[in-house]
Amino acid sequence: MVLGLAGTGLFTAELFLTVVPGSPDVLLIPCALLVLWSVVGYTGLSIFPAVPPDTAEKIGWLARLRLRLVRFLCFLLALVFVILTLAALYTSLRLISI
Repeated sequence: MVLGLAGTGLFTAELFLTVVPGSPDVLLIPCALLVLWSVVGYTGLSIFPAVPPDTAEKIGWLARLRLRLVRFLCFLLALVFVILTLAALYTSLRLISI
């Protein structure tokens, strides 16, 4: 999270506080990538610890249904996380090759 804030600050400073208007913006792409990968990392760290364990003990059908629904939603979030990671990787490769 700290890296993301630092990248956002550097990106904003490079974007708005350019001393010479025609100078190349050499820090924009690395800062944007730093923010992008920080968001991906923070998302991964915040989603996966919240997955409830699969219980084998006797519980009611309503509690079991709720548990399955929560685990299914976590599975969908994990799928979105994988897609986000692949999109970030694709974006990184495209930005680096410029």
